[in-house]
Amino acid sequence: MFTLVVMAAGIGRRFGGDKQLVEVGPNGETFLDYAINGAVRAGASKVVLVVRSGIEAVLRAHVDSRHRSLQSAGIEFAYVRQDEHGPPRAKPWGTAHAVTVATGEVSGPFVVCNADDYYGPGALRTLAAAAAELGDGEACLCGYGLARTLSATGTVSRGVCRVSGDRLVGIVEHHGVARRADGTIAAAEPAAELSDETIVSTNLWAFPGAALDWIGASFERFLADHRDDAHTECLLPTVVAARMSERALTVRVVSTAEPWIGVTNPDDLAPARAALAKQPHTDPGGCVLEEAAAENHLRFSFDSGPNPRQDVHPQSVNNREKRMTAVTLTVNGTQRSLEVEPRTLLVHALRDDLGLTGTNIGCDSSSCGACTVLLDGQSAKSCTMFAVQADG
Repeated sequence: MFTLVVMAAGIGRRFGGDKQLVEVGPNGETFLDYAINGAVRAGASKVVLVVRSGIEAVLRAHVDSRHRSLQSAGIEFAYVRQDEHGPPRAKPWGTAHAVTVATGEVSGPFVVCNADDYYGPGALRTLAAAAAELGDGEACLCGYGLARTLSATGTVSRGVCRVSGDRLVGIVEHHGVARRADGTIAAAEPAAELSDETIVSTNLWAFPGAALDWIGASFERFLADHRDDAHTECLLPTVVAARMSERALTVRVVSTAEPWIGVTNPDDLAPARAALAKQPHTDPGGCVLEEAAAENHLRFSFDSGPNPRQDVHPQSVNNREKRMTAVTLTVNGTQRSLEVEPRTLLVHALRDDLGLTGTNIGCDSSSCGACTVLLDGQSAKSCTMFAVQADG
């Protein structure tokens, strides 16, 4: 189990608005919806959203609407207002500060992500596995090739990494990164020539709970020098690099074949929506589902309707605490009851708990379609939704 910390307090200066609230998915998903669903599937038991006071109400309403089934399944959601911590100023104090203000809501390992980036479920699974094994002086970063994270319409900021094997040797935040007319990539500040394959951070990290102490201490030192500065930010890559220079931290770098998708400038929005339309997605809520199974041609339906809060109780399995949720499904007119973990995928509930093996698993990337079911009369992949979302 781990906590997902979503940094959602940014002001979207270059975008011209709150990117974390923009609908980018084919069913109205925001970027943070993908992160939440992917993290819960990977084992997150809690989601902490670091927000600004001015957008908290709208963001809460969105999360409550789209993730009610996760809340009913026992996934805890918490909100922390970044602008109420530290000296007041218009611009947030940076990503290291965002993590620091979440301290009171985090116990144990945690994964950090931006609210306005799509990372892919595989990346979150990899970080979750790493988080479970981290020692106090360790961290893990999911790195992406720079070319995959550039904007076609403007510049971006990236934490440029130096990597030896799977270890992070150094990381420097570069601003004004863009591809030039001759096809090469350069950063404006600090100036640098970069390659397509350069590994960069897009703020997808895993840390042990103990990291909150030194991240917080780093921000306090930053504040001592920049309290009256209206623009300089305390950035997570910067404090990680400082900790590494003290030989107090080792960082493992992992990668994923999945795309990174994000928006920095307004013209990035249309390409991002087009790219996300091609990705597996999960749309929380009650549904009507039918299976068109390849092996035995089973067809069944789940009744839609209210999704009342279920009793959640802890169950110790392999010395780790797991929440189990009671789920009732109507299959071929017969009511079936079972208990599942909140992150149990529908495909596994169908096959493993109900014995409906006509729903196949053919890959681990949500791309093959072997698990396809009919959802409200339309094809959907049962490996991209939770069993608790079909409860009712």
